[in-house]
Amino acid sequence: MHLAPFVFKKLLGKRTTYHDISTVDADFYTNRVIWIRDNDISNLMLPLYFTMEMEDGKEVPIVPNGESIEVTNENKIEYLDALVDYKLHTEMETPFASLLKGFSDVFSLTKMQHLFEVEELEHMICGKESVQVEDWMKNTIYTNGYTSESKSITLFWKAVQQMNDKERVALLQFVTSSKRVPHDGFTSLTPKFTIQRVLETNKLPSASACFNLLKLPDYQEEKVLVEKIKLALEESRSIGFSFS
Repeated sequence: MHLAPFVFKKLLGKRTTYHDISTVDADFYTNRVIWIRDNDISNLMLPLYFTMEMEDGKEVPIVPNGESIEVTNENKIEYLDALVDYKLHTEMETPFASLLKGFSDVFSLTKMQHLFEVEELEHMICGKESVQVEDWMKNTIYTNGYTSESKSITLFWKAVQQMNDKERVALLQFVTSSKRVPHDGFTSLTPKFTIQRVLETNKLPSASACFNLLKLPDYQEEKVLVEKIKLALEESRSIGFSFS
């Protein structure tokens, strides 16, 4: 399950800031929030107030008496925090109340707020985005003639160890469709991460994400394997994951 990071702040009773809207509405964050933050607003044709325009054109105050408080260069960060707070809290009050009820049926919110920081709670619920290679290797199955000692497998894990975190996450997503490892590590991944031998070495690696299955051609040269994996990941980003 993936939830926007601000949800975990709300669950733990933490304060949100204008940055939290970036994971919910990237266009609003870039075109409204960042534009106001980074530009001089003293010469706008129409003044801004601590209000938000609704779909029907009505202006709703986002702080008490907001309709009479003009936004200036001096208070615009306060305005942005209030604007985003309104969008994340007031506008989402009904769906979040349902989510909160669901969590409270399973967890004690009071205990949770004392036990966890935001990042810890996110990891517990969504899993970890960092990838531990040793854990990955220990919990991988090999099929169709591959073993942990096969040359292609040795070259594969060497390549994975040399990747940075972003590249490892991209590879994990390519095979499993998820950017995150289960909270308990790869031992909890179901089905198990599997590497299947493919004889045709002219092919790119492909994946069956429903089965967490990497179809890896039996490359015998490190340079070829690294290049083919890189090409497969680049292709998956441009046209979607490669299934076959």
